[in-house]
Amino acid sequence: MIDRNHILTVLRSTYGDFNSQLEHQYSDTLISEISENKVSTVREWLTYHQVILELKNSPDTLNKSKELQYRISDGENPKSACMKIISEIKDCNPELKRLYEKINNF
Repeated sequence: MIDRNHILTVLRSTYGDFNSQLEHQYSDTLISEISENKVSTVREWLTYHQVILELKNSPDTLNKSKELQYRISDGENPKSACMKIISEIKDCNPELKRLYEKINNF
């Protein structure tokens, strides 16, 4: 099992602080999945997190980032949630397209 505090430190280095209640719920879900699963599942969860980072870092898709965090925190299947959110974006950047294809192959 991986140390939860170490995971949180690493996540904060890429995401920033988890300030809102939603962000805390999302980080709790993500940390649980990363710390308690096998390597292949961890890779999937880190990919889902990368989708959130891509959405968060663009003003046009910031709301989609929050929507995806809600869906994942509420227990929705992260693969289908990510694919649905990405497919709703009209002008996906190349990184989101790449992540979509990667998730589709999980």
